Amino acid sequence: MKDGTVKTPLEPAQVAAIRQRMGLTQTELADLMGVDLRTWMRKEADPEKVGSKYDSSLLNIGETNFLLLIADEHPAWRIKNYRLDRLFSEVIRSQPSAEEVKELRVALGMKQQEIADLLGYTLAAWKSKQSKANAGTLKPGEYNFLMLLADEHPGLNLIRRS
Repeated sequence: MKDGTVKTPLEPAQVAAIRQRMGLTQTELADLMGVDLRTWMRKEADPEKVGSKYDSSLLNIGETNFLLLIADEHPAWRIKNYRLDRLFSEVIRSQPSAEEVKELRVALGMKQQEIADLLGYTLAAWKSKQSKANAGTLKPGEYNFLMLLADEHPGLNLIRRS
């Protein structure tokens, strides 16, 4: 089911527009994505209009795909029986352990290079996410997206968009 992944991160204006279409505040969407408000605000900040490059950051590919799914705007998939209000109780907000990250990659049947390519990481960056020394570096949005791809999410299921 990996062949429908959106490969380009959304621009900040696109992220803000999606949030507005969802009818959510930045605080609510930050909660769904498993990040704090300040982190989320940087995802919507126009890099041309902020004082420092550290005040703006793009969603990564996994987060982009998860946002599109929870907004019901993903071009390839949707969440089965989608209801925005239900997502608040079903989304996993914690960061996975290194062992959980490895188990998820194995469940997807992917080699480390394949999953690194899927999510836009270098091989070394992906390996660090499976390292016990760097536990907790896979972001909650990425974790939810990968669990959906592997059909291992405890509360949500992914289906092909028709």
